Amino acid sequence: MKLKMLTYVSGFVFVTLFVSAINAAYITIPYDANVYISFLSGEAASNTEFGIGTSNVNRTPLFINLPNNSAPKAEVFAGSFSKGSVLDFYLMTSWGSTYWAFSDYTDQASNIAFLDVNNSLNLGGSTIQRISETLWQFHLDDAASYNVDDDDDNDIVLQMRLAAVSSNPPVSENVPEPSTLILMASGILGFVCMRKLRIHKV
Repeated sequence: MKLKMLTYVSGFVFVTLFVSAINAAYITIPYDANVYISFLSGEAASNTEFGIGTSNVNRTPLFINLPNNSAPKAEVFAGSFSKGSVLDFYLMTSWGSTYWAFSDYTDQASNIAFLDVNNSLNLGGSTIQRISETLWQFHLDDAASYNVDDDDDNDIVLQMRLAAVSSNPPVSENVPEPSTLILMASGILGFVCMRKLRIHKV
């Protein structure tokens, strides 16, 4: 795993954190799954667009007007991804001007938005919180936060849900094929009829 060294000032002390490099994948899908994203909460005066992408011309918007007028408000299907697929996200924030942040960039706006540089979340500098085998939460700052020394990781909080899929569902060897079941049923029915005939003859 790539590591990135971040140094910030806490009071008069320089603190160094080693966190997953922002130019590595923001998150790697652990198994074949449909990916869903939902908006949970946020505290910011700005309006932000969030989606999948690595540049302003290579992006797929999922939400707009975050956090105050989220559209849509329901969970969004982000796509189907195979195990090992990497996802990177972007933020486009309108706050006087337009600001961009990308999870695979190393500029100041992207670092503040997609990393917890002061480790306030106690996640080793990451903004990704694993909730369960299927749920992860992203604690993000908007793309303009670096202008106001704001790294509170609560401007935009999103949740990613994975629904496992399989292209080759396992078939139990103990379950007979439908044709086998029909033959078995016919055999049982014939056996019962033969017993009845023998009983009547006696």
